[in-house]
Formats: sequence, C-alpha cells, structure tokens
Amino acid sequence: MKRNKYNRSFPHILTQFFDDPMTRTVFQEDWSNYRRPPVNIEETDANFAISVLSPGRDKANFHIELKDGELTISYQHAEQENTEATTAPKFVRKEFNLINFKRRFELDEQIIDGEQISASYVDGVLHINLPKREAAIVKEPKQILVG
Repeated sequence: MKRNKYNRSFPHILTQFFDDPMTRTVFQEDWSNYRRPPVNIEETDANFAISVLSPGRDKANFHIELKDGELTISYQHAEQENTEATTAPKFVRKEFNLINFKRRFELDEQIIDGEQISASYVDGVLHINLPKREAAIVKEPKQILVG
C-alpha cells in the first residue's frame, strides 16, 4: 500500500492547531453551549424520571431549580486554587475537563407536583424524580361486579 506524504502531516497540523492554548480558548467559548450532557426522560404511571449522564462531578455543584414551569438543571465547576505552585499537578496532556452546563425543560405544572421533586447522584448519573399530581395519574378502570 502506497502512502501519500500528506497523510502524516495533516493530522499533525490539526493537532497543533487545536492544542494551541489560544485556539482552545476561542473554540471553548464558542462551543461550550453545545457540549451538554445527554439526558434520558422516562415516564411511568406515577412520575417522570430525568437521568443526566455526568460522571466525575461533585454533587454539591449541581443546581436544580423550578421556576414558572421551567426546570433548570445546571452544573458550575468550582475551580480549586492551589496556594503552592509545587502542589499543582503538571499535565503532559489533559483531554477531559468538567465543563459547566445548563439544561432547561418546560413542565406542565398541572401534571407535575413541583413540591415533591427529588434528586440523587449515583454512579455518575444525576437522577431527578418528577412525581405526577394525583389528579394526573391515569387510573385503571374499576371493574364493577353485577350482583
């Protein structure tokens, strides 16, 4: 198999471009709104459940707010400042970062009981339980026996 001489240098040029600190800063600002964690939403008879895939995060930095029928889930990474320069890790290559994010979902307040919403963070997944109001739960038809 014959190789083109440009096959080796082209990926190298891209790597140099995207590894440049100035390029990373510009692209991180432009693309940060598009890097959101994936979400699953399930519905059962009694509730809705939102699962946000977000491994490696501190549960104290999640913020969940319900206001005017809009559920906002956000994560704000708290930077740790090292007072001693010698204790700061020196990365040779750093490819993953805990980026901040914000997701919004419109809720029907006649269906969702906002007072009963709960959340937990287990094994890198943020779980949010949105219970339905009693009036919104579809009940099975009652069978009446004829006597």
